[in-house]
Amino acid sequence: MLDTGAGKTMIAVMLMKAFAREIDRSKDDWKITIFLAPNVQLVEQQCKLIKTHTDFEVGLYCGATRADQWGGDRWREQVSKHQVMVMIPDVLLNALRKAFFSLDMVNLMIFDECHNATGSHPYSMIMKEFYHHSEYKPKVFGMTASPVIKKGVSSDLVVKFSSLNWKGF
Repeated sequence: MLDTGAGKTMIAVMLMKAFAREIDRSKDDWKITIFLAPNVQLVEQQCKLIKTHTDFEVGLYCGATRADQWGGDRWREQVSKHQVMVMIPDVLLNALRKAFFSLDMVNLMIFDECHNATGSHPYSMIMKEFYHHSEYKPKVFGMTASPVIKKGVSSDLVVKFSSLNWKGF
């Protein structure tokens, strides 16, 4: 947990760069990095920052891109074109549920505003439905500035993440 403006996204960018060899398209076993943000404004903001501070091929996915209506061919095209995919979690969850996408393809998943990973939030569902059932487990990095989301909810992130079996590095 770091305060707003404390550089969480820059830490995420440094992680992406640290694992850049895994998203290198010249390798036979390349992967992609997924950056999830809970709303379109944050997706756009994070996508712009990643493009500014890296030379990665970065794609943006949200309702406006109509990614929830794509088929397997369109997803394969996007995966082949981008090293980093920045999206709202609903887009990833739908692609995973339709089997157009697999976590086996991912080296690192970054969850912005990870304090939302409770109940039936798409962050939580991605972990419960797919991460835990995936033979290959991508690295996970969660970022938050506000671990308490509503009155009466525990702010103990260790308890929340351990209930999802989040595994770090």
